[in-house]
Amino acid sequence: MKNCNCHTEINTDGSGQLQRYLKALDPSYAPIDNRSIEDLLVFAKRYAGQIRFYDLPEIAAKYNKEQQQKLSWKEFFRRDMAVVIASVGITDVNSFKKEFNEVRDKLETDIDPDLFAALFNPILGMLKKIDRWYALVIPENPLYKDLELAIQSDLRGQAQNILAYKKQYSTVNAGSVLKIDIEDILNKKLWGLDQPVLDDGSLYQGNTYEEQIRFAALNVEDVFYSFYNFLSKLISDSGKYLEYAIEKYPGHQPHMALFITFLELFRIVQQQMNGLTERMLNFYYREVLHLIEKPSLPDKAFIVFELAKEIAEYQLEQGTALSAGNDLSGKEQLYKTENDFVINQAKVAELKTIFVEKKFLYGREVKEEKDQVIHSIYARPVANSQDGFGEKFTDPNPKWYTFGAGSLAMDKPKNICQAIEQVKKIAARKNDLAQIGFSIASHQLLMEGGKRLVRVIFNNTTYSIIKKIRDDKSRSPFEIWFTSEKKWYKVDRMMRESEVTDFSKFFYLGIFNPNALADEEEGGAYYFDDEKRTLCIYLPISEPPVIGYDAKL
Repeated sequence: MKNCNCHTEINTDGSGQLQRYLKALDPSYAPIDNRSIEDLLVFAKRYAGQIRFYDLPEIAAKYNKEQQQKLSWKEFFRRDMAVVIASVGITDVNSFKKEFNEVRDKLETDIDPDLFAALFNPILGMLKKIDRWYALVIPENPLYKDLELAIQSDLRGQAQNILAYKKQYSTVNAGSVLKIDIEDILNKKLWGLDQPVLDDGSLYQGNTYEEQIRFAALNVEDVFYSFYNFLSKLISDSGKYLEYAIEKYPGHQPHMALFITFLELFRIVQQQMNGLTERMLNFYYREVLHLIEKPSLPDKAFIVFELAKEIAEYQLEQGTALSAGNDLSGKEQLYKTENDFVINQAKVAELKTIFVEKKFLYGREVKEEKDQVIHSIYARPVANSQDGFGEKFTDPNPKWYTFGAGSLAMDKPKNICQAIEQVKKIAARKNDLAQIGFSIASHQLLMEGGKRLVRVIFNNTTYSIIKKIRDDKSRSPFEIWFTSEKKWYKVDRMMRESEVTDFSKFFYLGIFNPNALADEEEGGAYYFDDEKRTLCIYLPISEPPVIGYDAKL
């Protein structure tokens, strides 16, 4: 289903060697120092906030005693563009989503005013971060324009919706105020928070308080994802903003220019420290164990050749170079044929599959390959089709079972989409259970007419299998076909025990019982003689002659 969120897992067609590689075995999996330049810039800003700044007496006199105690070195870092953008890059946007989802889940079972107000906290947290970055960033940086465009085009309206929820809440819960605090927002005019909001009650709809809050919560979710999606994109693009701030921003203070230069040099030391694990492994494997890497192997490719219509066949010699175009570096890729072979006009006309499904015998404690027996056989006459019988594919990127398919493993569906997929698979596989059998050709089977009896004697092993199949009393387990004058003639009725006794009454005299099976309308029938391990097939006078096989018929 296109409009659902059931399929959260990514399904792949398979995995390669690199995908099966354990990340924990990579020397860079747990680096000694994995801090990025963004982490170090933000760390320096926060650390500077813990160091008191003692200014000159004449400057300190401008502040009262309480303000003097709050003075720190943080101001030397806070407004630098590189530090501002580093704060963007290390923001954990998923923490806002986690907080919102937790409150949203609680609100489903407990309609509480405080919980509904808490639903706005992660939204306000993102809003305040974006507002603070906008206040610090300079117009020359690309981040400023992106923030301004996002606020004016979408986020401003969403911020005004928050105020509308707060104002209209009094109509839902008289005498109560929705606890939404926007005092810390610096640019209220930019966000439109200084303007009056509509109070038409459209945000809370329903007959009861619970219905109104649930309806409003759905719309609050849209507000949240507007901020969440923008913040996620902003964080993913923070690298280009930081590159611009470090390399092209000319307004760094001298102390910040020196500090950023130090961080760039420190990155070299980090790389050397983080490479220590790999160097130790290389020394151990190569110098101590003296292991040698396997030599590189050339690529192999399977090529399909198709001749021009006027060419009947063509010999291709060993070592013939085939071009596969250029690689990513622009170098031509050449493959050479390994053997001499002749290309002809032969083509694959049909694709069919037979899948023999085997299972272990019951009651075996030790399960070995030899203990498996054939359980079912599945046949698909048109393998490359939707149902295996020629139905066209509905998927634009179709898949089909290359080697056939067995019975479906029916796990309990986790959601409605999985249940629908199971129904589709069952419908597509309903006809591929194959009928199996054997054929006999003999001049003794050319029976013109009259009452006819055919006996087929089996060995002990085969007959024991036949007896197991006959244990299913719900239906006739066999179909027997004869080649007749106009078409195949089918015998699929198994005689009842009373019929068999009556029918074989005078066999010891070598004749049929003239009173048995008087009703010729029932047609041919068969039965089994367990004592003699024999299948007996009876054809009455009314049934057509048996003739030799004719392919045209």
